[in-house]
Amino acid sequence: LLLVLLVVVVVVVRIYNKIPVVEQIQFKEETRLNAEDPGKNKGLFITYHTEPGASSSLGDSNVVPWTCDGTNAGLDDNSRVLLQPVLRSYFNFTTMIQTNLKILVMGDSVGLQLSEYLQSVLRRPVEDNMHSINATTTAATTIPSSPAVLKLAYGTGRNAPAIHVTAPLALDETIDKHSGSVSGSGAIAGWRLVGMFLPGSLGWAQANWNHGWLLEDVESLRGYVSNATSKTLEHTTSQKNITIVKKNRTKNVVVSSEVSGNFDVYIFRISSPSWIPFEDVTEETLQTTIKLANQLFGVQVVVFVSMHYCNNVESQQMREELNRRNQMVSRFSENWTETMYHRRNSDEWDSKGDRGVHTVYFFDQGRLNDKLMEANAQLLGFDTTSSVYTDIKLEKTRKSSVDRTVGQICAEKVPHGSKDCIRNAVSMDGMHMCMNIVGPRLVAGLACQLQCAYQEEESKINGMIGGPSSWFCAEACNDKYMNLTAMV
Repeated sequence: LLLVLLVVVVVVVRIYNKIPVVEQIQFKEETRLNAEDPGKNKGLFITYHTEPGASSSLGDSNVVPWTCDGTNAGLDDNSRVLLQPVLRSYFNFTTMIQTNLKILVMGDSVGLQLSEYLQSVLRRPVEDNMHSINATTTAATTIPSSPAVLKLAYGTGRNAPAIHVTAPLALDETIDKHSGSVSGSGAIAGWRLVGMFLPGSLGWAQANWNHGWLLEDVESLRGYVSNATSKTLEHTTSQKNITIVKKNRTKNVVVSSEVSGNFDVYIFRISSPSWIPFEDVTEETLQTTIKLANQLFGVQVVVFVSMHYCNNVESQQMREELNRRNQMVSRFSENWTETMYHRRNSDEWDSKGDRGVHTVYFFDQGRLNDKLMEANAQLLGFDTTSSVYTDIKLEKTRKSSVDRTVGQICAEKVPHGSKDCIRNAVSMDGMHMCMNIVGPRLVAGLACQLQCAYQEEESKINGMIGGPSSWFCAEACNDKYMNLTAMV
């Protein structure tokens, strides 16, 4: 009898697992781990708080350039609809973050979106608490209400920042005895760069149009963050020598090694197809990018943001190659994190203060983008069982020299070659997402992953556990937020 019952249970479980269900996620209003325990992870923390309701329509946003509304309808200024009711359960919340981490976001304009939105959803201390601290000081540090722009992007036409930073993010309650100022901690910076971050690109290029970078920009950003977050006015001028290999030649350069100018996290958005060739995205360039970010900015946690389908993907062959490259980046990141996890738990690890990168994650924004495009195309009546629906494009125009996919940006089904369409509420232009709708989900996913990195011993948050390292925790964040799952 027991054997029969066991067989029945197994059969029922197998049948149940094959039944398609709409996944719904139960989550706490606020997720906080070790934020009050400075003994772990050197007191570094990130928390995120979710509020239901506000992004279910085209509401206000602090990030004006990335808000999709009637005044920013699209490339041809056509009309835009509200978010369709069937999609609202996926975006019926907003996200606020609070952190003392120093986070650098680097990449193309999609990376710029992410950095600007992160800065806009910072939860700052309650004003009363700030005043109670500041009342005892004469020159108190304050949290800036808007980012400082250290460099403008070249040729964007809207004075978009190339390098911008908000710091500090939190006020410490320690008061400098000499100045009476309250020290701060944390920073969120954005750095616009098209291409991989490589030593060979040192010294050429304006920010935005290609992959160049300048050493003086590195020093400018580090100096700003150091001044904003240092716990003492007595700055040192400590420096370190690093070797840059450029065109098979080595060049020794000197950079600041002031610890207060270091960053904790490096989020790198891999540039869109056509901005760089797929051949530039290899395990070698990923490893070189990680090493350079560690050398120049001291980061120890790296997050690669996946490429996604966009206007620049001109054929099914390009889309297949994009998916292959993303899979390679994911495997590379997993291997790095797993290897370093085992190394950190062996005699190979320098327990006296190794400053190498110990964690690399893969943030799958591309998955969310593709899921949204498919869902939108289905609402328009396209057959999405085959990827050929993406071949239905709008006509190229004077304002848009790229093909725009109807199923991605439109709120109505129009024939191939149409001049334009009424736009939807999730894709701004076929490249950038409407951050007033999609932004909260992206920020929640990133904050979730960073909790995995900085709370490794407690990576069981919300049931996210699947192995010894934090990789499984980070992937569970992708499954939770980079999918179309209802938030309840």
